[in-house]
Amino acid sequence: MVIKICGLTRRQDIEVINRHHPEYAGFVFAESRRRLLPDEAGELTRLLCSTIVPVGVFVDAVPVQVAETARLCGLGVVQLHGSEDGAYLHCLRGLLPPPVQIWKALRIRNLDSLQPMATLPADRFLLDAWHPEQAGGTGDTFDWKLLAGAAAGNAGSNGFLLAGGLTGTNVADAIRLVQPWGVDVSSGVETAGLKDEDKIRLLIDAVRRTQAADNGL
Repeated sequence: MVIKICGLTRRQDIEVINRHHPEYAGFVFAESRRRLLPDEAGELTRLLCSTIVPVGVFVDAVPVQVAETARLCGLGVVQLHGSEDGAYLHCLRGLLPPPVQIWKALRIRNLDSLQPMATLPADRFLLDAWHPEQAGGTGDTFDWKLLAGAAAGNAGSNGFLLAGGLTGTNVADAIRLVQPWGVDVSSGVETAGLKDEDKIRLLIDAVRRTQAADNGL
């Protein structure tokens, strides 16, 4: 079970992340209150512990720009939250160095929302709440029961990350019901729009305890 804390914007956020050590740290390059310019994000990614993988979040960006940002910021993953289709993913794959993964976010309204998992050539999928005007980061949950069994079958061996309204108080229930490969959290570990170390600690501890219990430890 991996953890991604997304929407990091400050040096203080990096210090917190380095102390609590999730596997992935996310930086937003799309229109958002958390948006960073590549130079700003690059300054932060260089402060990350070397074992934490930086992830860049994009929405319908020009593939060449995504690849250039990935190079400048040392990204290990690019996460796509827009209407990017198979042709876009193939194009982007050819521009990225082979170690850089492509994750595709899907906004879930019903079972049909899971269909792209069977066809799009992404390394992994991120399943988030549907919103009519926002591509992600809403802090809303969706009906996790839609994913019970269905998502695992569509995702094959790649697995998926669960996102949308996760907090330290509900993440254990989500993991037990959905059994994702990982969880992705942003607003659920914030207070007044800023990352909150206590909430990050609570969430990471909850995930680790749930994982240990499932492994019989």
